[in-house]
Amino acid sequence: MGRAASRAAGLRGRSSRSSSGVTGGLQTISHRDLVVTSEVYVDGPNGRFSTATDTWTILDFLGSTSFDWTTGVRVDSRTRANLACSNASYSASIVRVALYHPTSPGPMLKEYQLTLLPWSWQQIPVDVAVDGGTLLWRPYGGEAFCYAVNVDNVSNDGTFLGRATFVP
Repeated sequence: MGRAASRAAGLRGRSSRSSSGVTGGLQTISHRDLVVTSEVYVDGPNGRFSTATDTWTILDFLGSTSFDWTTGVRVDSRTRANLACSNASYSASIVRVALYHPTSPGPMLKEYQLTLLPWSWQQIPVDVAVDGGTLLWRPYGGEAFCYAVNVDNVSNDGTFLGRATFVP
């Protein structure tokens, strides 16, 4: 059995839900594929507002090919942003995320760090005002699946911001 198959066998049916309205899961489609999905939601007086993430394969973890970037991060009076990562491995992982001003090349505004235990998920807020900021994701150990979300402060609707891999 290869790495993906043995990992998939150990993950069948693994999912989690917290009292804060965060749910996630790992689902195997076959012995060769592992699909990672998650959803963030808020229940309010006007109903449930949620953001589902994109679908990735086991090979789409950070650093699997080269540097990963996310663009379009927005934090202002109407919008907040969050950074989120899931660690899909048996070892701890650290992900450092640099936020850059949207001008090219823009100065770094702040660096964040997510420290992930094995099989864990973490989300942190972006606490710097920015309009169209760029993120550079840098993993250290483990296999982290990461993304950002812009969230409307009134409706709590989220917009998923995926990653693009830099190819020199």
